[in-house]
Amino acid sequence: MVRITDGARHSRDADLMRTDVTAEEAIIELRALLDRPTDLDPLSFQVKRSKSNPGGPDAAQLTADVYYGATLLYTFPIDLSIRTTLAAGTDQVVPVSMIDIDGFAELPPFTVMSLADQIGDKVAAMYQLYGARNNTPSTRYHDLVDLHLIIARFPIDAASTAAALQLQQHRRPNLTLPAAVRSPGPQWAAGYPKEARAAKLAARLHTLDEAFAVLAEFLDPLLDGTRTSGIWEPLRQSWSDL
Repeated sequence: MVRITDGARHSRDADLMRTDVTAEEAIIELRALLDRPTDLDPLSFQVKRSKSNPGGPDAAQLTADVYYGATLLYTFPIDLSIRTTLAAGTDQVVPVSMIDIDGFAELPPFTVMSLADQIGDKVAAMYQLYGARNNTPSTRYHDLVDLHLIIARFPIDAASTAAALQLQQHRRPNLTLPAAVRSPGPQWAAGYPKEARAAKLAARLHTLDEAFAVLAEFLDPLLDGTRTSGIWEPLRQSWSDL
């Protein structure tokens, strides 16, 4: 969501991904990078695995302590994931700095997942089942908000997004994607509107029924297989053939 500066939610954690190493190798590399001298800012970072949820070979929950000299300023979580396959690769994004502080350099370009893979990830997270018995519906209301922020702003490739959805179906054993957009669970009618208002979505998208009706124009043709090519046009809010 680093692409979006207007309306996207602020996140306390950092999401990092690698495609070619194990989680432990990625952690070692991250620590080495943070130990390098830099003129970006005067801060230093110490990264360690979370004691409550250390993760495994394909993912890790980390905590990062931020220091100014010997003073601990802040601690934030890092979600590290290892993805050996992406449907549409990565993009380069130059983020817009939200604050201007003397002594801090401009943000460098970020390498981020493609929009297609982000959409696949968010749709899958909405419909995956959770809990010890894998029977608890998702309450990730913010993923629906994020999907609306994306489809309102960016052209989306149908073939890449369909491939990303299929990839998620294979990756997640507790996921069955629906053939059409529907509410993941009974809590969404009350939980989603709060997220929508906080994100400053258009007022008509504050109700769950309308939010899913609008999303269905984009997502249903990908879920049922009737749209395998073409481009989503954000201004028209419709698909067009190439």
